[in-house]
Amino acid sequence: MNAVARDSLFLSATKPSLAANTSATLDKTIRNLYLVRGSSAADETPTRGPLADLKDSFHRAMEATGMSWREPHTSELDAEVLFEWWKTEKKLSIYFDKQSKRLEYIKVWGAHIDDDMESGELQSAGAFRALWTWLHTGD
Repeated sequence: MNAVARDSLFLSATKPSLAANTSATLDKTIRNLYLVRGSSAADETPTRGPLADLKDSFHRAMEATGMSWREPHTSELDAEVLFEWWKTEKKLSIYFDKQSKRLEYIKVWGAHIDDDMESGELQSAGAFRALWTWLHTGD
């Protein structure tokens, strides 16, 4: 089962009213930002820019968790867009590289680089929801 199908199944079981929009919205935004290299799947819908489009998509994806939305700290530079959230000792940073069109995350829960941090590529709404849940739970 692919990530989109898994996300849709999860949403249908937890919040049916959001199932049609949440996963598809973030996944569509990712396609529109050409995160899938060499993809011709991106539609021709104009975007307002990566900062606004991604923030809106993250917000919609988060709604399925039932947790509260918190506006990210954001910055947009020539080469990347950064979103950051903090909660107690936890920090979640998501970077959008404008050239490679990739979304990457860094989770931080302490000062030790080998034991208290994790990074990876963000590829779906389900992955964002997992990161959001991690940030807001006692994990």
